[in-house]
Amino acid sequence: QKHTEIWAPLAKLVSSAASACRSTTVTSWPSSSRYQAVATPMMPAPRTVAFSGDPRAPRRRGRKRPGDAALRDATERFDRVRIAAIRVPAEEVKAALDRIPAALRDALEAAHDNIAGYHRSQLHPDSRYERDGVVIRELRKPVDRAGLYVPGGRAPLASTVLMTAVPARVAGVRALAVCSPPGPDGKLAPAILAAAAIAGVDEVYRV
Repeated sequence: QKHTEIWAPLAKLVSSAASACRSTTVTSWPSSSRYQAVATPMMPAPRTVAFSGDPRAPRRRGRKRPGDAALRDATERFDRVRIAAIRVPAEEVKAALDRIPAALRDALEAAHDNIAGYHRSQLHPDSRYERDGVVIRELRKPVDRAGLYVPGGRAPLASTVLMTAVPARVAGVRALAVCSPPGPDGKLAPAILAAAAIAGVDEVYRV
């Protein structure tokens, strides 16, 4: 490979929770009419970022770092910490529930229920409209997987886990992965991990 995407381990994850549920409009045209379909422009191809050489040195052309190595280099360059394991073990995520204060856990669980209730109110059946032989349907289909970015490091935002993961779950997304930069000790804040456990996040990465 000539290029390595910075999010190589998560290459199959789709966008963010904001696009967790795709809303598609389908139009059926009469076989013989004056109506014509308008082609949808293609989205530009995703950009790739490659790192080479010393991660603390300016980027330069040359040897590219593959996969997880590129992620470790980027984390050391931008977050100033060298990490060994990129993925947080599921046991560590679950254990965070007992590491945070009971009051915080209660607040996170209450927030989860409130967010879920609000977004369930937004669900509605697919719609259909027909006029002069033209049929327009609105179809809502959840993506299979969604990647969620959560601010971390010196300013961890556990609320962002809930505000992204919960709507995705309500929309019907089957697999969720959180990416969050680690703190100076190379770990994620317990509150972020606890929120991920409460929201039922499947994978957590410290990048």
